[in-house]
Amino acid sequence: MLDRKPIKSPHLRISLNARRNQAGFSLIEILVSILLIVFGMTAMASMLTFSVNANTNSGNRALAIMLANEYAEMVRANRGEMLLASPEYVSTADFDDFGSAANRIPASIPTTLCTYPNCTSTQLAQRDVTVFKRTLKSILPSGDFSAASIDSGRQVDVWIFWAEARGVVSAGEGEKFSDNCPSSVRSLDEDKRPRCIYMRIAL
Repeated sequence: MLDRKPIKSPHLRISLNARRNQAGFSLIEILVSILLIVFGMTAMASMLTFSVNANTNSGNRALAIMLANEYAEMVRANRGEMLLASPEYVSTADFDDFGSAANRIPASIPTTLCTYPNCTSTQLAQRDVTVFKRTLKSILPSGDFSAASIDSGRQVDVWIFWAEARGVVSAGEGEKFSDNCPSSVRSLDEDKRPRCIYMRIAL
């Protein structure tokens, strides 16, 4: 009887080794990898959004400071108006439509202007305030301002307001008292509460 020995084919050994080396990832491993990638991309997107909003709000704050200084120079140039009983430079912001599209429309400049040197201090102040409000709404989101006479018109308190992206500062008590805002602003609902810059002007 013939002794049959197994045929040792070199091609068969190569094929078996190749199959063992081709062991891939399981479906669960692939799903876990995809989930980790999604979490990482979500975190990066949130960080990018925060960074963009922070840069925007920082720019708005710088603009608000510049506008407060501009208002100070405007009032000092027409000092006599602040000594009147009801100066035109005194103003109260209206937050009824704060943040809405209607509040972002710049005010129109009066067409009836006085002719120098026949302008009164009140006429100059009316134009100053109108142009200032137009500038505010043009360069700050929902820009507005309030001004109050202090010490019989010898000093002026001015606040510049604007809407800030909510992704940077969370709503709540921390945001409520983070700026030196008037009490009327601190009492507003969180969806209306603006950011503000305060300055006291000595005339």
